[in-house]
Amino acid sequence: MGARSTSAPAGASTQPPQEEAPPSHARGGFLKQRNPASPPPPRPESGTPRPPSPAPRTAPTRGETIRPDGQEPAPPPSFTSPRPAPGPARLRVLHVDDEPMVRTLVRRMLGQECEVISVASPAEALELLAQDPHFDCVLSDVTMPQMTGVALLRRVESLAPDLARRWVFLTGGSPDPWTRAYLLASPHAVLDKGASREQVLAALRKAAGG
Repeated sequence: MGARSTSAPAGASTQPPQEEAPPSHARGGFLKQRNPASPPPPRPESGTPRPPSPAPRTAPTRGETIRPDGQEPAPPPSFTSPRPAPGPARLRVLHVDDEPMVRTLVRRMLGQECEVISVASPAEALELLAQDPHFDCVLSDVTMPQMTGVALLRRVESLAPDLARRWVFLTGGSPDPWTRAYLLASPHAVLDKGASREQVLAALRKAAGG
């Protein structure tokens, strides 16, 4: 028998057959085949606490100080200035003097620290006190026509005893011997009309506090 011919039939392709392409999950795409040799990560046992996650850091605001140890930033310093201490209370003073120039001078001298109500005679003072006795103290002249400052004080002692204890005399002349002796023995302050503003204020505040 003759040998069989191994030649390919006419028209047939002589190229070797191509291998079949692997599936998509084995071509290195986002669906990679899991390696069966690598075990899955161990799960924490039941009841084992997980470490807390660090708190997210926020960007510091203007004026805050960054701590190097990672703690919360310190609050910005306060630049609020302390309030000044309140000054002495404003006094309401009844001033009795028959000289217009003296009344004007006393109002100008004491106007910032005191509310000065001036009258020209003891009679006007008594009329005013009958309607409004709410004064912190009285600043009274000594020598006046019709009624002296000492006689006015005696009248006020019966009408408003508390106000009569808050009295300051302001004299500019030499009173009679009896009035002079009374002033020397009186517990009230007696000032000359040439006294300074600080002396008058100090006497009025002391009288009002008593």
